Amino acid sequence: IIKIMPPNGSVNIKNKTIEITFSENLDESSIDKSIRIFPKPVNLFTINLKNPKLIIFLNDTLLNNQTYIVSINRNLSDERKVKLEQELQFAFSTGDKIDKGLISGKVHYEGSASVGLWKIHLDQDQNFFYKRSPDYVTDASDDGDFIFNYLSKGIYKLVCVDKSISGVPLIADKMIYGLSSRELLEIGDQDSLIRLNIKIPESLHENKIEKATMISKGFGQITFSKSIKHWEKLLLIEFFNEDSVKINLEIFKDLISDNVLNFDLGKQDFEFLDINYTSLMKNYKFQKDVGKIRLYPYSKLDSVNLSILEPSENYIHNIESDSIIPLKIIFSDLILKEFEEDNLILMKDSTAISFNLIINSLLGINLVPESNWEENSYYSLIMKNSFIKPLYVNSLTDSTIKLNFKTSKFKKFGNLMGSIENVPYKSIHLELISLKNAQKKYEIQSNSEGLFRLSKIEEGNYRLGAFFDKDSNSIYTNGSLYPYRPAEWFNFYEDTIKIRGNWDLELDNIKIGVVK
Repeated sequence: IIKIMPPNGSVNIKNKTIEITFSENLDESSIDKSIRIFPKPVNLFTINLKNPKLIIFLNDTLLNNQTYIVSINRNLSDERKVKLEQELQFAFSTGDKIDKGLISGKVHYEGSASVGLWKIHLDQDQNFFYKRSPDYVTDASDDGDFIFNYLSKGIYKLVCVDKSISGVPLIADKMIYGLSSRELLEIGDQDSLIRLNIKIPESLHENKIEKATMISKGFGQITFSKSIKHWEKLLLIEFFNEDSVKINLEIFKDLISDNVLNFDLGKQDFEFLDINYTSLMKNYKFQKDVGKIRLYPYSKLDSVNLSILEPSENYIHNIESDSIIPLKIIFSDLILKEFEEDNLILMKDSTAISFNLIINSLLGINLVPESNWEENSYYSLIMKNSFIKPLYVNSLTDSTIKLNFKTSKFKKFGNLMGSIENVPYKSIHLELISLKNAQKKYEIQSNSEGLFRLSKIEEGNYRLGAFFDKDSNSIYTNGSLYPYRPAEWFNFYEDTIKIRGNWDLELDNIKIGVVK
């Protein structure tokens, strides 16, 4: 591990030199990308290596009464190519004091993150500060922790990015970034702002249409870049024909993918169809991501047959002991909302099982046995092609289809209830996220007193997160640089929550962070 040896470094302001002694000899090729001085001098500095000493020559006139920070980032390595574990900083001043302001926090991001900090001149660059290079830059640790020391009194803004674009001006609509929940960070003479949490999103846009496709003559699908679980709150979708006349179509969620919406065109013919979509931002004075995609009619010959997407081969049906979980029969195209029940048989071994059928949507039917499923058992579904009639394609290819599937063990569930301290807002949204599978989560909104109850949680280990749902869309909002909108506040409960089957877990006065 490389360390700066005491007394960290010596600075000769008169001769404008900085001398730093390390505990190991350095790899000379790693130095140029490792040493930075903030605020950035107008002219480049030069470096002379005399292992294990590093001498920095400042080729610039230094500002009076200014605290400068020498930052040594994690690109620095010793002669054995072992890199610095975390960024190092030390300060010197051209005045009679070293500023003591501090900003620290954690970046939540799967990659390597860098944090830029801009000192804001309210009369000049409050809106477009990001178009210039940040005044201070630091790398987050492997755990996402970052800290800015020795900051002078003033107003700041903070943006997190991938380390590959560290320290450069930002292009608001072409770069991925994370913002603080505070629009302005104000530092006094010795102020500290700590425990700031920032998320860098996985993709540039909050949600976008990736493609739109006509699956058959009257059946279309719209695929989004992210889940549209709460699409009615997030998106306004409108359809227009070639004459710019608005068409009202039935829109419904897909039974397999959370990123897909389906629509039924009915008997309407069209030369092309324009799909307009807008991301809705409640509680803000604007809407964003207004876009359009053009869709043309289905052009293939009408020789497509209906097929069954689920249950598929080797399908395992997850079941519960205290409730009957329906078996979803999902088709490849739209179906009539009627069926011939006598042409569907459910078998276990050689025994026929009684069941009821419920139309789920235009793409599926739920099969509910009259008695609960048996765990770890094999079942067969025998379907004649006359059982169901498709709307726009031909019937099932085979006259009779046999589908085999298995049931799981009975899932075990527990309950979680509790209260959160320091909740000044009514719209604190809670998410209990599985540590084994981040896609598995349970959501609820606490009441105005911070009380909540989550029922029927599958046993396992979880972490509890919370965010201030300012735009009331039940989804965390990352904010934007232009027009500037801070991210929503979020935080996590520090301890792992273990849910056990048939147990109630009560957590009172959970300290999940103060919202400011």
